[in-house]
Amino acid sequence: MLSVRHDDTHVITLAGELCMASATDLEEELKVVERTPVRTIAVDLRELMFIDSTGIRVLVTAQRRSRQEGDRLVVVRGAEGIRRIFELCGLENRLAFVDELPSPR
Repeated sequence: MLSVRHDDTHVITLAGELCMASATDLEEELKVVERTPVRTIAVDLRELMFIDSTGIRVLVTAQRRSRQEGDRLVVVRGAEGIRRIFELCGLENRLAFVDELPSPR
C-alpha cells in the first residue's frame, strides 16, 4: 500500500492482495486520512490482484463514513476480475467508482 497526498487529493494505492491479513492496515490508513482536510480520498485498485470479503467490508464501511462526512471517497476501478467481484456482490452502484484518479485541485 502506498499512501500519498497531492494537493487536495489523497491517493491510497493498493497492490497485490487486499485480504484479512492486509485489510486492517487499509482501514487504519483510511481513518488517518479521513481526519485530514483533503477534498478527495481515492483508493486506487488498478494494481490489486485479489480482494476478499474483509477487504470489501473495509471499502464499504469507508464509503458509509464518507457519505456522512462530505462524500470524499472515490474508488478507482481495478482489473476485470476485481470489477467482477464487486458486480457479483451487488456493490457496483454502492461504491463511488471512477475510471481514473481525480485530478488534484
